[in-house]
Amino acid sequence: MDVSGIEQLSICIRYINHVNGAEICEEFLGFCPLAKQDAASITEAILCQLEMWGLEIDYIRGQGYDGASAMSGHVSGVQQRMKELQPRALFTHCRSHALNLVVVHGCSDIPLVRNTMATIENIAVFFSASAVRKHMLQEEPTGSMETHARVKRKTGGIPLMSDTRWGSRGKTVGAFLDHFKSAHSALTDLESRTSSNANKANNLRHIMESFVTAVTTHKILGYIQPLTKGLQSPNIDLITTYTEAREVAQVISTLRNEEGFCDIYAQSIELASSIDVVPSKKRVTNRQQNRANTPSQSIEEHYRLNLFYPFIDHVTSQLNTRFVENSGASHACYIPDSFSFVQTHKRQARNDGVMVQRRPTSARLH
Repeated sequence: MDVSGIEQLSICIRYINHVNGAEICEEFLGFCPLAKQDAASITEAILCQLEMWGLEIDYIRGQGYDGASAMSGHVSGVQQRMKELQPRALFTHCRSHALNLVVVHGCSDIPLVRNTMATIENIAVFFSASAVRKHMLQEEPTGSMETHARVKRKTGGIPLMSDTRWGSRGKTVGAFLDHFKSAHSALTDLESRTSSNANKANNLRHIMESFVTAVTTHKILGYIQPLTKGLQSPNIDLITTYTEAREVAQVISTLRNEEGFCDIYAQSIELASSIDVVPSKKRVTNRQQNRANTPSQSIEEHYRLNLFYPFIDHVTSQLNTRFVENSGASHACYIPDSFSFVQTHKRQARNDGVMVQRRPTSARLH
């Protein structure tokens, strides 16, 4: 939905340009206003746009959407309706959306992570709602070894979290950690003033001191962030996508040991020292339902058993489930590397006197 409140459908195509030696190209065609969001209306809108642009449905060899039932439903979703018109238009669940769901479930199904994400979002909204409060976060970067990205985050405040692009939440958590000391100082200053925001500042200051979760989340999401950007490349293909996703899952799984957690906990202790606090845990009761409740003998063990291990297990499980090996094998004809291999064999077949039928230009809807 755009800023005027109109629901819009974006349409992109991926095609083969035979002029430049079978080059794989991807183009954004435009937006299509939607009066309704059901499968029938969306399908009709797509077909009308293709006809208006002079694109024949007979040439479509693939289609990709998000995982919503209206789009991906195998009974009466858009993808099934398109396949009834063109059976060779194979459907692929958008890999960027699949990765988005990995982060959604990872950050929503673990209580400590879910609560911390809500805290960071509330703090980001609190400071962004006022130019004065946002200015209180600004500080000159210290040290000469800081990277350009971190300097930019320190001078840009804490960005708001996106409701749809969960992959960007790692950036928000990183900015929160960069501004951790200045945000804590600003909230302490604001709660001492006689204003309507004093009580809210006091509440935010107290809940932001559960920072071990923020450090852990930033560490794990940091491995997913490059994959998020890679999936947006026009040159990405399905085999590369599945391979890289499984490699990310393997790398994250190697962190699941006491040594990996000790590194994160040490960073948390260092962060705590900047505001003169020590890590703590919430009170655990016998019938607790909304907090992590695995028995532990120490604060460090509490976070290792209730946060670190479950979060890693959940993220790796989601990656392995949503990027299953060989799931994209049937789409090899739409992969740049495989296409060059196919073209070579076609030329060899023609040289050997074998008749090969040329397939029409392929296109994929998004």
